[in-house]
Amino acid sequence: MGDDAISHYTYHIQATLIENKIVIQNYRNQAGRFILATNLLDEEIDLTANPHTALEQQKWTPELILKEYKSQQSTERGFRFIKDPLIALLLLSLLSAIALSQWSKEQSSL
Repeated sequence: MGDDAISHYTYHIQATLIENKIVIQNYRNQAGRFILATNLLDEEIDLTANPHTALEQQKWTPELILKEYKSQQSTERGFRFIKDPLIALLLLSLLSAIALSQWSKEQSSL
């Protein structure tokens, strides 16, 4: 071929996005469904330790139960690494080595 050969192609896409509210609502209706069960509905809780509220006591409401549940998720994520089998095995091995070392020291001092 000569010098006029095509070396590459370039494509350009033009599109118009249209929000489909029905599809979006259907996905929202399917997302995030779970059940929280509690036996604390009739008990009062003391919120005086919470600086973000002016209430002294309040009843458990579904919204408050959900908020409390979600506030625990960050703690759970913080400890997720411990549930990893490899990390658990490494921790177990390390603790076993420490215990064996301590036991050996105690046996040699006898």
